[in-house]
Amino acid sequence: MPDPTFTLPTVPARVRRVLLFVALRSEAEPIARVLGADGGSARVGDAVVEFVVPGVDPTLGIDRIGPIPAATILTRAIARGRPDLVLNMG
Repeated sequence: MPDPTFTLPTVPARVRRVLLFVALRSEAEPIARVLGADGGSARVGDAVVEFVVPGVDPTLGIDRIGPIPAATILTRAIARGRPDLVLNMG
């Protein structure tokens, strides 16, 4: 099966840091691959897109999903990176 095609809209000049939240690793991996992400971030035009995924539960070994992991990781990522734009894809 071929990789899906992802196209991002043109990023306005004033947006330099984009935080892209994706709930599942399996959803984030093809997007990151197509955008050429290296170490969790990719350059799209003049903007840097940082990928944020809640991660894996260490006890169960499955993706952390739901509002608590999402709110926790987004709060940390926003405080740390101060993005101009936050996209929630998950």
